[in-house]
Amino acid sequence: CCSAQSLKVYKMKTLAVFAHYDYDNEVKEYVIYYLTQLKLICDEIIFVSTSELKEKECSQISSICSEIITRGNKGHDFYSYKVGLDYIGDLSPYEQVILCNDSCIGPLFDLEAYFNNMNELDVDFWGVSACARPFLHIQSYFLVFNRTVINSIVFKDFWQQVNVLNNKDEIVMNYEVGLSQKLLNADFQWSTIVPHKEYKLSACSLLQRKLAIYIQEYKFSNSRFSWKNLFEPLVRVDKSISLFDYTIKHYKMPFIKKSLLKDHWINQQEMKRLLEDHTNFPSYLIDEVLCKK
Repeated sequence: CCSAQSLKVYKMKTLAVFAHYDYDNEVKEYVIYYLTQLKLICDEIIFVSTSELKEKECSQISSICSEIITRGNKGHDFYSYKVGLDYIGDLSPYEQVILCNDSCIGPLFDLEAYFNNMNELDVDFWGVSACARPFLHIQSYFLVFNRTVINSIVFKDFWQQVNVLNNKDEIVMNYEVGLSQKLLNADFQWSTIVPHKEYKLSACSLLQRKLAIYIQEYKFSNSRFSWKNLFEPLVRVDKSISLFDYTIKHYKMPFIKKSLLKDHWINQQEMKRLLEDHTNFPSYLIDEVLCKK
């Protein structure tokens, strides 16, 4: 018999917009897994893809998603979010709206527990992780908005102003950072699954970790790690990257960024062992990402 608390998340009418892109124009198995788990806590999923999906690919998710939309490959995930929200139009019937994308692998744990925990807090919007680089924002690979935000003028105005941008830095500044900043300036309350700064991790330990990453990455010209990262405070550290294993073990971080599997400092076998030892995720699914390396 289920407790009233365990059923709480199902009482909230929830919409998810899922942004998808695949180089091979496929809906990979790890994406299907994500959608299947997402459907457990959602009433509707609008799937927006910038890939040229054939009918065979769409048929794999037609029973999971309420609508499958394909569009041109421009504007990145934020424009896919806008397309999905515009398709629905009137968001007032929904108590929660989720925006998420396939830049991650997961969920590593059942999503219901996170939603039950967050629904107990007095927050208006939340996500998995936050970063203060360059300004405080919740990272846009998984965002949840409650009714107070959904029905607000600031939220509606933001999406009306979203246009196609193809420069990733512009998208991050104007939309990922911009959305959080607009909501914070409107006095909406926020939270994240992974703490923003309250870590049981000393400055020395953090520096050692960042130094180890830098040493293994510095010889590669395509590395995203710079010596400047060594001196960043914890609030500016991307926890989904530099602290991915720590956050999984200590805070049940629910996702792994796919970009991690392309970094040179990551041991792929250790990654699989981490998933097998500490999560509920079928670790074989990361092979679809590893083979693209």
